[in-house]
Amino acid sequence: MSKGPKRRKYPTDIIIDTVELMSSSDQTKEKLESNMKNEIIHLASQQDSKKDFIRQFHELLRLRRDVRRFKSRQVPENLIQEIISAIELAPSVGLSEPTRLIRIQTKEIKYDIITNFEMENSRALAGYTGSKAQKYADLKLSGLKEAPVQFAVYCDVETEQGFGLGARTIPETKAYSTACAVMLMWLSASARNLGMGWVSIFNVEEMNQLLQVDPAWKFMGCLCIGWPEEQHLDPELQRYGWQERRPGGAIVITK
Repeated sequence: MSKGPKRRKYPTDIIIDTVELMSSSDQTKEKLESNMKNEIIHLASQQDSKKDFIRQFHELLRLRRDVRRFKSRQVPENLIQEIISAIELAPSVGLSEPTRLIRIQTKEIKYDIITNFEMENSRALAGYTGSKAQKYADLKLSGLKEAPVQFAVYCDVETEQGFGLGARTIPETKAYSTACAVMLMWLSASARNLGMGWVSIFNVEEMNQLLQVDPAWKFMGCLCIGWPEEQHLDPELQRYGWQERRPGGAIVITK
């Protein structure tokens, strides 16, 4: 009777190494799959977070309104400083940072500012007739009497910071830079449930004399900040029938 082929014997250590290698390979595969799964979850989470951020940002833009009606409740100083600090993040032509703020706290100066506004507001009313004049008279166009926090905003159009970069051909870009700074203050206030109104109906020369500012400073208006009596998603001028909003906002022309 013939004997079958002899079974080849392998050293025990080789068998053990092979098993460990197979086990290690399986573990590596499982680890890679786990890492890929975690990465997908992380990316999906990032996408959700980004969508949430965009949604919240859009909501903040909608909440930002020109507020004229304020509660008498005082605003904590730390919130005021946080709103002011938003200016540091504002863009400015040539990094000129031309925005200048004057905080209005003296009762006498507040009274003179209100008087200035009321006189110019009366002159503006005289420029309208008929139903438009009545609508203008019914509008509340400032919170100067009620707002607990007020600033006069100026732009230093002759600042040497930035060395004139970007402003030599369009000098108005410095004023635009201050407007950007005000907008960031506005959004910062809105994010903290505070209201802000930008008042521009003034005799500029009288304001400059009253506040004794540098002749190189351009008056941009007064900001009223405080806790709003009410919040709306639509502009007050639209709500009271002064002007309807144009669909889409900006007019875009393609050439």
